[in-house]
Amino acid sequence: MVGVGLAIAATALASWWVLGGIALAVLAVLALVFALQRRALARYDDLQRQVRIRTESLAETNLRLTAERAQAAELALERLQQKEALSLRERELQATTQALEAANATVRQHVSELESQRAALVAANAELAQSLTTIAEQQRQLVAAEQLTVLAKITANVAHTANTPLGVLLSAGEAWERQLATLLAPTPLGALWQGVAGQPVYLPSPAEARAARKALAEHLPGWVADPEDWAQRLAAVGVTPERWGAFAGALQGPDDLLALETLLRMRQTTVNLVQSARRLQASVLTLQHASGETAEPPAQVDLVQSVRQALAHVEAAGSATLKYQFTAGPVPPVVGYPLALQALWDTLLRNAEHALKAAGGGTVRVAVLPEGPLHVKVSVADTGPGLAPEVVGRLFEPFVTTKAHGEGLGLGLYLAQRIAQRHGGTVTLGRVGGETVAEVILSLRAPGASLGSKKP
Repeated sequence: MVGVGLAIAATALASWWVLGGIALAVLAVLALVFALQRRALARYDDLQRQVRIRTESLAETNLRLTAERAQAAELALERLQQKEALSLRERELQATTQALEAANATVRQHVSELESQRAALVAANAELAQSLTTIAEQQRQLVAAEQLTVLAKITANVAHTANTPLGVLLSAGEAWERQLATLLAPTPLGALWQGVAGQPVYLPSPAEARAARKALAEHLPGWVADPEDWAQRLAAVGVTPERWGAFAGALQGPDDLLALETLLRMRQTTVNLVQSARRLQASVLTLQHASGETAEPPAQVDLVQSVRQALAHVEAAGSATLKYQFTAGPVPPVVGYPLALQALWDTLLRNAEHALKAAGGGTVRVAVLPEGPLHVKVSVADTGPGLAPEVVGRLFEPFVTTKAHGEGLGLGLYLAQRIAQRHGGTVTLGRVGGETVAEVILSLRAPGASLGSKKP
């Protein structure tokens, strides 16, 4: 019985343990359910909050969208109004543009008419200016022609008055050498005179005399007391080392040396006198050339010697501040008027000298060179200040000058051009490389009809 009771008790106890486990399991399930319920409720609350927030956000968004739609409507209305205003403005502008175009067309028509009137006025002014220029030129030419006519009459009177005494002077100068030769022939000086007369007259420039003096001192004989002094004295009268041999054989002592200097100086003085007379005669003949009348016969002219003689005269009377350079090439003689050509060179050289004196000094470069097979060129260049712009185009017109009042008539270049033309040539004047250059181009085959005619 006891065993049955214990079994029953054990069974009951086991049942209670099972029931307790079930109860605990139920409690655990209930606790889990409660926990899940709390989590679900928390999740629900969270979802409600999110829904509420979303709802509030959507409400705000709706309000904002409503406001934006209202603004958009206002903007659309404003744009519509602006579009209507712009359309109205465009119509107004189009009407204004059309009015302006019509006004511009009218203005263009007026401008065209004014331009036509202006062109006609300019053409009329140009024609009037040309007419005035022509009238002024004709008046100037008429005055110049009248002046040249008067000058030609004066020249004719001067030529008639001066030619006779000039002819006597020239004849006396040329006869002097013959008479002196006759006088000295029977004397001891006869042989010395033959040596002097046998040499061409040489008028050295100061530069040439200085150059000859140094070499000449070495050629003088030992009995000359002061070779340097005598070399200077003899060089001044044209004795050079090359010409010394013509006199050396006739010199026996100091007296002969003094006689040689005296004879050369006398001959040089006579030649200067004759050449001065010829220069005066050339001036008269130059004026006659300008008027188309000349009594000078054409002849063969050695241009190198002709230019050299003119340069020697100008250089001898020139200032110490002026330097002269001369260059010559192989130039054949030309047929021309010797005295007129001398006057031509003299004019160009003195113009250059005048320009340099005004500038305080400078250099004159003279050249006589071939210019092709049929022409020769004589150029005179100076380093002076140049030509006055207001007279450059008129320098070869009569009575036009750059010199001060009373220093010239303005006939030099005019006469030079006339002389060159009578020799089949021309004279040009310009500025080249910082120098004023006068160039004379002469034909080597000047037509005889031109030289022999009365009019150039």
